[in-house]
Amino acid sequence: MPALKGDALVKAVESLVAEKEAVAGKEKTLVAVLNSALGRMGYQVVAMDRGVSARRGSQQAGRISRRRKPMSTAARRAASRRMKAYWAKRRGRATKIKAKGRGRRQAEPAAS
Repeated sequence: MPALKGDALVKAVESLVAEKEAVAGKEKTLVAVLNSALGRMGYQVVAMDRGVSARRGSQQAGRISRRRKPMSTAARRAASRRMKAYWAKRRGRATKIKAKGRGRRQAEPAAS
């Protein structure tokens, strides 16, 4: 019985492929008719003979060349220090935070 299921699947795939080709043929015919109608109305029709993957390839090639270089250890350390100072300033702390203390410091009462 497994062979029958396999044959049925092959036939189903073949029918889907045939249907896809028929739809693609109808699509090409419709596009040609629409382009000719637009041409008769005075619109300039731009040919789009290239496939979608061919158009995307040119965009992806530009994207690859704009990648950032990886940061060195020293650069990461410097960025970390800058950001720690930035957030300390935003929180109103001008002093350096100790590595052991993770919680917020309590505000000291003002001397009267």
